[in-house]
Amino acid sequence: MMYCKHRTIFLLSGTLWLFIGIFLMTIGLRFLLSSLVPGTSVSGFSLLAYAPTWLGEGKGVRENGIIILITMALLIGYFKGKFLLSKSALREINRVTLLSEPTSIKNIYSMRYYLIIALMMVLGSVMRFLPITSDTRGFIDVTIGMALINGSRSFYRRFFRSLLGQVLPSKDNE
Repeated sequence: MMYCKHRTIFLLSGTLWLFIGIFLMTIGLRFLLSSLVPGTSVSGFSLLAYAPTWLGEGKGVRENGIIILITMALLIGYFKGKFLLSKSALREINRVTLLSEPTSIKNIYSMRYYLIIALMMVLGSVMRFLPITSDTRGFIDVTIGMALINGSRSFYRRFFRSLLGQVLPSKDNE
């Protein structure tokens, strides 16, 4: 079994969240941009289908709709990461901080957290089979990706504080 310091667990967890967030955001942007290609419409729920009602009729409505969807996904993802995922990360950080050091790498997350990760992976796989268009799937992926990227900041912040030798309080306003 591999053992490591708490700060290594914080670094690994933050890096994992960051890379998965970048991966999801990249996929989401590809989905959103692919919906601009003529003739790629698929039947199903589409956020972009409402663009004419948002932006009026005329030339450039789809392009402007994509820009609005990307902006909305980034904003929603930012706030989801700041207010929801950062709190979740802080719970995991505090849990790890209470463990003896060095600790097993398997303690990077709690069992409950592993179950949540598995559920999210299943939901991501199920999205392939749902009747949604590429713009809607892209919106969801960009939102989740941005939230994970923003949430990873909590782990990195704690990692760098531990490198600097600062006292790690149990409650943090990150």
